[in-house]
Amino acid sequence: MTKDTGTSPKIRVQSISKSFIVEGRAHLVLDGISFSVYDGEFVSIIGPSGCGKSTLLNIIAGLETPDSGAVLVEDEPAGQRLGHIGYMQQKDLLL
Repeated sequence: MTKDTGTSPKIRVQSISKSFIVEGRAHLVLDGISFSVYDGEFVSIIGPSGCGKSTLLNIIAGLETPDSGAVLVEDEPAGQRLGHIGYMQQKDLLL
């Protein structure tokens, strides 16, 4: 695989699904999410509270694992790049 050809995405999210168990019941928060981000693109993830935005960002950063699907960052699995990916949310309420 060649990198930096201008056609290969920097981030590739492929069919990501994730659920959480709450009070003994599974709650699906991400279902088959797929998209690519290319060099120079600006991407916003928007949605109502509790829809899975932070979960998706945590999966891309390698902080959580999806139930199914994959995330590739520069053609490598995101989990292999721990310590090299980070993000800051719009409000720094946790700092």
